Amino acid sequence: MQTLLQEEYVILKQTLLQITLALPHIAKELPSLTHNVYGFGKRMVSGNRIGTPENLRHKLYDGIVDRKTEDETNPLLILPGFMQKRECLERVERYFGSNGHTGKTFVVDLPVHDGISLNAERLAEDIDYIKRNSGYQQVSLLGYSMGGVQARKVLQEDKSSIDNVVTLGAPHFGTLLATAAVNIEHRTRMVEHEFAMKVIQLFGMGGKCVEELRYGSAFLLELAKKDTDETLAKIINLYSKTDLIIIPYSSSILEGARNIEIESAYGIKGVGHQRLVFNQTLYRKIGELFEVRN
Repeated sequence: MQTLLQEEYVILKQTLLQITLALPHIAKELPSLTHNVYGFGKRMVSGNRIGTPENLRHKLYDGIVDRKTEDETNPLLILPGFMQKRECLERVERYFGSNGHTGKTFVVDLPVHDGISLNAERLAEDIDYIKRNSGYQQVSLLGYSMGGVQARKVLQEDKSSIDNVVTLGAPHFGTLLATAAVNIEHRTRMVEHEFAMKVIQLFGMGGKCVEELRYGSAFLLELAKKDTDETLAKIINLYSKTDLIIIPYSSSILEGARNIEIESAYGIKGVGHQRLVFNQTLYRKIGELFEVRN
């Protein structure tokens, strides 16, 4: 009991520090948040794409499956965060697709209702398609937020097909916001409030991915057990102390991987969760990381 109280005190203390550091920079998050809302709106209109059907893969990976040239690096698959559609990360896709840090680049949509394990199976099919229809034997992964956890799962399942992984603002050990979302969803079910349930389903709060991203969830603890020295050596993990989506921020630190605290390493002050994928300086630094590993 005493150990549990001590742990809760440490989390509370860290969260208060996190909020204190982030508050002066909140306004800087608004433009990035607006762009994400636009992408979220497009997802609501189009619905969650469930996997990549075989007959669509050639169209989606059109630029990747063209036979590679000798000097070309491995293609990069960008895995978005919770409830994000490709449009949310189109700037990232354009940057890495045109600046020569990586090979051909593609953002993959991830459904939120089916869970990270099922998404990993679908991504494995996509990667297998790329390998069968091109000269590539490996791909690189850039995982933002939930996509970072997704990238780890894919790496664990087929490490020979993954060259390297960069995770960005990933809740490797969950976030208290997901815990709160699950609690709200459960209580809403108990009172059987129809309108509230529709809102919850709209925002994906009833999806399996939210359950899996709870702070200290059984899924994430099991995922950590499957990390090996070989897989962790392929991961570069970037995190921010002013990220108010990953609470506590220490949940973003992945022991055994190369961890980089963005503020101290790159001098980018007050970068919150939304701005992690809308910062040109950070794009350049991530690109340099991929160049070093390739």
